[in-house]
Amino acid sequence: MRAGLLVMFLLGMLYNKIPFSDVTVIISRSININPEFSIYVINIKAKNKGNDVSYFIHPISKEERQHLSHITAFEENGRIQLDVSQLEDSDGRRPGYVYYKIDFFSPLMKDSTLEFQIQYVLSEYWKSYPLQNKSQIVSWEGSLNYVSVYPIESDNTAVTIENAKILSCTGIKLNRNKIQYGPTEKIAPFTSIAS
Repeated sequence: MRAGLLVMFLLGMLYNKIPFSDVTVIISRSININPEFSIYVINIKAKNKGNDVSYFIHPISKEERQHLSHITAFEENGRIQLDVSQLEDSDGRRPGYVYYKIDFFSPLMKDSTLEFQIQYVLSEYWKSYPLQNKSQIVSWEGSLNYVSVYPIESDNTAVTIENAKILSCTGIKLNRNKIQYGPTEKIAPFTSIAS
């Protein structure tokens, strides 16, 4: 009986293990910020150099998780919706994040690539400061790059702020209400470049 429980426990640990060593990603991320919502659209090209992979792990910071309204994922340009489920807390994962498992429609085979998209919405994520005479000053903070459990080959992020004048930003390119970051290359897992 104990041997059977031990085997089940070990299999459970292997199932929940983050398979980032064989997978690398190329990221194109857009964030649309307005007073009510921050809408994230992440286009991911995953490359697999190892064993077949049937799912992707997407981390969200615990702070962002408090504001999460919705999360979904798609393959085939939105034609195939993928199953998304929150993983239970477990050893072997970096603290400070909540992890979501995204099941692929079919496995990502060795030496192949897969393109898919993750979309999620955060509500009331920016900070408002006391009302000014004519304008409201707000602050939005986030990572300049996608935080990944997998090594990132390249990351491009565009942040668009609706109906606002940008007074200060840390972006590479600023065009009215759009800030462009990247391309940033060769980013290690769990690296967050603060804004």
